[in-house]
Amino acid sequence: LQILPPLEGSLSADQSRRPLMLQVAYGVGIAHYHCNDLDNAINSLNTFFTLHAQLTAEGIDFIEPILGVPIARFYCAHASYNSTRIDDARNFLLAYLDDVQAAGPQKVLNMPDGWNGKKITEAERKASRFKARACSAEAQADAYMMLAMIADRKGGPQDALPHCKKCVELAQEDLQKATAHENLAAVYDQLDETTLSAEHKEMALVLRQKIADDEAKAKRKEEEEAAQSTAANEPASDTLPDETVKADVPDETIVSDETAMDETAAT
Repeated sequence: LQILPPLEGSLSADQSRRPLMLQVAYGVGIAHYHCNDLDNAINSLNTFFTLHAQLTAEGIDFIEPILGVPIARFYCAHASYNSTRIDDARNFLLAYLDDVQAAGPQKVLNMPDGWNGKKITEAERKASRFKARACSAEAQADAYMMLAMIADRKGGPQDALPHCKKCVELAQEDLQKATAHENLAAVYDQLDETTLSAEHKEMALVLRQKIADDEAKAKRKEEEEAAQSTAANEPASDTLPDETVKADVPDETIVSDETAMDETAAT
C-alpha cells in the first residue's frame, strides 16, 4: 500500500490510462478498507467512482472490477459511517441500493470448470461469492439499518420507521431478524405505538429463544461427538470374560438370555 499512492498519481497524469487508474483506485480502496484505514479507503474508492462515472459517460471501454461495484459502495458507506461522515454515508448507502438493483440477482459460480464449454477460474468463483453476498438480502438489510440509524439521528423515529420496516422485511438469519424486530420495536416505543412495539418485541423474543435452543443443541451434539471420539480412541481391554459365572448357570438359562438379547437387538 505504501507504493500505490505514487502509482495513482502517475496514472492520473495520463488521461488515456484512466481505465487502468480505475482498477488501481478500486484495489487500493478495498485494501485500505480491510486494513481499517478508513480515510484512505474512502479517498481511493471516491477516485474509483469518479473515474467509473467519467468513463461510462464518455463511452470509453473499461473492465469492471471483478468484485463488482456494489461491494465497493457498501464499504465506502460503512467507512464513512464509522468516520462520522453521516451525510456521505447516507448518500453511499442510497447509491449502493441503486447499484444492487442495477446489478440484478447474482449467481454463485459453483459449477465445474468446462460447464457448457466455459472455463471458470478459481478467482471467478471466489469473486462470484463476494458479488452474491454484496447484493444479498442480508447485506441490503444491513444497509437499511444504517439508513435507519442515520434517519433517527437527523430526523427522529418517524424518519427511521420506513427503513426499520424494510430491514425487517429483508433480514435473513435469526440473529439479524431478532435485531431488526428489536430496533423496530424501539422506534414504535418512541412513537407511542405500544401495541405494535409489543408485537415486535414478542417476535424478537421468540427468535432469541430459538437462537439459544439452537446453540444448546449444537453444544450437546458437539459434546456427544467428542465423547464418542474419546471412546473410540480408548485402548481395548485385555481382560477376558469371567467364564466361571456362566459355568454356574444352567444351560437352558444361558440359551434363554441369548434369545432375549437377540430380541432386544431386533427391536
